[in-house]
Amino acid sequence: MSLFKIAIPSWKRPKQIKKTLDLLKYYNIDKKIITIFLEDEEQLELYQKENGSSYKYVITNTNGWGTKMEFIRHYYPVGTHLLGLDDDIEQIKEMIDKKTGKQLENLESFVKNAFKMCEEKGFYMWGVYPVDNYFFMKKETTEDLKFCVCCFFGYIVRHDDELNFNLELKGDYNFCINHFIKDGGLLRFNNITIKTKYFNKNGGTCERMGEKYIETSKKVSLHLKEKYPNYVGKPRVRKNGMWEIRLKRGKKKINKKMRTFLMSMDTEIGKERRELINYDFEWFKCEPTLEFIHNKFSHFWNRGIKKKTTFENCCSNWYKLLKKIYDEKIDDCILMEDDNIIKKDIYDIFIKDKPKQLCYLNGVFITPRYFKPYYDFDKQKGLNEINYETSKICCSYGIYVPKHTDIKPILTLIEECKLIKSGIDILIMKHKCIKHYYYPSVLLNDDKGVSQNQGILRGVIDNYIGQNYN
Repeated sequence: MSLFKIAIPSWKRPKQIKKTLDLLKYYNIDKKIITIFLEDEEQLELYQKENGSSYKYVITNTNGWGTKMEFIRHYYPVGTHLLGLDDDIEQIKEMIDKKTGKQLENLESFVKNAFKMCEEKGFYMWGVYPVDNYFFMKKETTEDLKFCVCCFFGYIVRHDDELNFNLELKGDYNFCINHFIKDGGLLRFNNITIKTKYFNKNGGTCERMGEKYIETSKKVSLHLKEKYPNYVGKPRVRKNGMWEIRLKRGKKKINKKMRTFLMSMDTEIGKERRELINYDFEWFKCEPTLEFIHNKFSHFWNRGIKKKTTFENCCSNWYKLLKKIYDEKIDDCILMEDDNIIKKDIYDIFIKDKPKQLCYLNGVFITPRYFKPYYDFDKQKGLNEINYETSKICCSYGIYVPKHTDIKPILTLIEECKLIKSGIDILIMKHKCIKHYYYPSVLLNDDKGVSQNQGILRGVIDNYIGQNYN
C-alpha cells in the first residue's frame, strides 16, 4: 500500500499527459493515489474524453502554474507525502556509469525511501538530477542547496506561508531555496533523472505565456537574485534569449535554525508580554477550549467559573500546540508561554550542545506529595535527570522538543485519560512524561505581577525555584 499521494498539474495537454499516466501504469501505481489538477470544466471534459473518468480530477479555478501549485500545496493535509509530476514524463532513469543508465526498477520503493530519508534527516523536500545526461551525474545523494526541478520531486506538505511557489516561472527555484532556508537542507538524488521535454510549446506554461516567456524569465531571474543574493548566482542569458540562474552550492550545510513557539492570548496583556520578548518567536495564538478537553475536566468544588475556564483553556491550547508540532513533524523547537524571557548567556551555551532528550527549560521543583518547594535537586550544568522519588517539576512554562515523536506520549495521555482535574503541567508531572531538565534554566519566568490565570501570581521563577511558590 502506497503511503504517498501523486499530484499532476496540467493545462491543455489531454493527449500528452498519457506519457505520465502510462509511465505510472508501467510501475503498477494505484490510480487511487493519483490526482490530476485542471483549471476549469472545459479542460475537465477534454481530459476525461482522452483518458477516461477513472482518474480523480480536481478543478482549481486558477490561472497559471504558480497559483495552481499553491492550490495543490494547500489541497492536501499537512504531513502528506506528496510526489509531484509533470504531465509529460516519459521515463525515470538510474545512472549505471558515466555513459549508461537504465529504467528505474521500482518507483514506489524509491519514493517511499526518499521520504523516509527526509524524515530521518529532518528535511521536507527531495528531488532528482534535472538533466538526462549521465556524464554529469554522480552516484550520491546530497543535502546542500541544489536545484530540484519540479517535474519530478517530493515534499512533505506544510502550509507555511514562506514555503511557496508564487512565481509563474522558476517557482521551483523559489520552493527549493525556501525549504533550504527553513530546514537547513534538502535531498537530491544525483543518480536518478527523468526523460522529458523541457520548454514544450504545446500546452503548459510555454503556450500560456507565449511571447512573454523570455521577458518573464528575465524579470523572475533578476527578482530571485535580488531577493536571495546569498543563494542565487549571477543570471545568464542563453543564445535563444532565455534567462537562467544557478544556485550557489555551498559545500557546508547551513545549520537549521531552532524554532521557538510562543503561546499567547490575543489580549492587551498578551500583546504587552509579546512586546517584552527578547527573542524571535512564532506566535501560537490561544483559541477557545476544545470540546473534548472541556468534557474531560472534573473541577474541585471550590473552583470558580473563571478559574475553571482558565484551566481548561490552558490545557486545550497546550494540547493544540503539541499536536501541531507532532502533525507537522517539527523537530528541534522550544515551546513556551508568553511570560518567559530567554537568558541569553545560558541559551547560547544550550544551542551549542542541545540535548537529545525532551526536557524542561524552567519550572518549580516541589516535593512529591505536599507540593512544597524542593531545593535539594541536582544542579549540575547541562542536562539532568529528574529523581521522581524525591521531587517533581510543576509550572512547566517552557520545554525543549528535540524530535516531534518525543511528545507522542503526552498527546496520547491527554486523548486517552478519562478525567483531568488540574493544569496540564500537573498531568504531565503526575505521569512522569518528561524525565529531564536543563540547568541552569534557559528561561526566566516573570508574570510582572499581572495574571491571565484569574489572580494566580507566581512572580519570578528562575533556576527551578519560584519566588512566590510556597
